[in-house]
Amino acid sequence: MGSVVRINGETLDPSIRHFSSSFRDIADMEELRQLQLFPELTSADFTATNLDDVGLVHVSRVATLANLCLQETRVSNDGLACLVNLPRLQHLRLKDNPQLTNACVRTLVRLPGLTDLGIHETSIDEAGLRELVVLDRLEDVCIQVWEGNYSFDGLLEISSKMPGCRILAKGQGEFLAGKFDGTW
Repeated sequence: MGSVVRINGETLDPSIRHFSSSFRDIADMEELRQLQLFPELTSADFTATNLDDVGLVHVSRVATLANLCLQETRVSNDGLACLVNLPRLQHLRLKDNPQLTNACVRTLVRLPGLTDLGIHETSIDEAGLRELVVLDRLEDVCIQVWEGNYSFDGLLEISSKMPGCRILAKGQGEFLAGKFDGTW
C-alpha cells in the first residue's frame, strides 16, 4: 500500500471503491472531506453512524458515488439537498430515518439518475411517494406500511403511473404497473 488516508482514526487505501464506516461515532465530520481523495469511490455506507448534515456535505463532494447508504443516521430533510451534487447517484438507502419527511422529496425528485430508493421506516408517506412519479429511471422503491401512511388503492394508482418501478411494501408484497402481488 503506497499512500494512505486517515479518517476517524482508520487508515484507508485511496484506491478503494467502497467506503464502509466501521465506526458509529464520527469524531470530526470535517475529516470526511478526505473522501474526495478516493478517485475510484463509487459506494459509501454510513449505516448506524452519527453522520449529520455537515458530514453529508463532504460526502456529496465525491462526484463518483453511485451507491449511498444513509440508513439510521442524523441527516435532515434540508441536509439531503446536497445530494444534487452527486450526478451518478443511482442507489439511495434512507431507511431508519424517521426524521425524514415528505419535505425531503423536493430534493429526491432532483436526482434523475435514481434507480433504487429505500424510504422504509422514514416519515415519507403516500403523498411524498406520489411526487416521486417524475423519476422515470426509478426501478425499485422500498416502503413500510404502518398506521395508515399508505393506502392500497393509492399504491395501486401510484404504481400504474410508474409502470417500470416495483414498489416493495415490506412484509406485504409488491406493486408493479398497477397490479399487486402479496397479502394486504
